[in-house]
Amino acid sequence: MICLKTPQRLLGMAALALLTVSCDRDAAENDTRPCHDLDILTEYKNPDLPAQDKMLVLRQSGFQDKAFILELYAAGTTFDTCNRSSNEPMTQLLVDPEEGALQAIVLKGQDLQLVRQDGDPTPERPIADLSVRVLPD
Repeated sequence: MICLKTPQRLLGMAALALLTVSCDRDAAENDTRPCHDLDILTEYKNPDLPAQDKMLVLRQSGFQDKAFILELYAAGTTFDTCNRSSNEPMTQLLVDPEEGALQAIVLKGQDLQLVRQDGDPTPERPIADLSVRVLPD
């Protein structure tokens, strides 16, 4: 059996193919990638971080199965409209909220650690609301 496609459908498929090639060519020329998923970024405000020329960001990725990643950047790092950073993070830490209630984030040099709450007396605080403790190297 031969399936004939309508001219409108063929035209639509050709336009989509042309658009895809055009976007890929533009991306290659500008050295950018299209935004497919837009992560949510939350910068932690702590007066000790800029004094150490550091910036701590929580990156939330995904829609249903969310992933939370703490990323430590050099101060002055910028992010484009797709939330891609202007430079690589100094360090990253995957945060698994299922491992227990979180109390705080500890930064020592470039080492990130999470302080978890013993027991279960209070509800877990949102990751973006955790305090950041900066310890000397």
